[in-house]
Amino acid sequence: MIGKRDIENLSFKINMEKRNFPVKDLPVVGDFRKYIRKPGVWACYGIKKDAPDNEWVCLNVGENADIGTEMRLDREYSRGKFNHRDGIYKNYKGDEVFTFVRPKNEPVNRRERVWYDIGEKFNCLYFVIVSESSDEDERLRIEEQYARAHDALYWNPSPKQRRCK
Repeated sequence: MIGKRDIENLSFKINMEKRNFPVKDLPVVGDFRKYIRKPGVWACYGIKKDAPDNEWVCLNVGENADIGTEMRLDREYSRGKFNHRDGIYKNYKGDEVFTFVRPKNEPVNRRERVWYDIGEKFNCLYFVIVSESSDEDERLRIEEQYARAHDALYWNPSPKQRRCK
């Protein structure tokens, strides 16, 4: 018997084939839960909303010790879903210095703003798994090489990658 998830994955693959998805040899993420607490490198592709040619663009590349959670959060941010609440800033001794209000459903940090912008400008966001390496130095190297080779539009090197230069 074919389950709901099998049908969704089948239609997902058919959709990608119809749109000439450029990445043929890397696994496409259909379910982020499969990658929760797994290390690796991922890339995100999308189609610009106002582009007449429907050309795929490499948008961002990332590495993490938990790529499933990272990809899921980035997808939520691209859809404008932000979990914010009031915060308290404490110093090194644990003393409350000030409180602040984080606006609800608005991006407040750089990562959220980047993914919100991606969601505003691009359709059909697909995540692919570039590597499932558990070695952090190797993941950083693979991330940078993939991002530069595929001209990732929003990618920036991490502080660790900048120090190695």
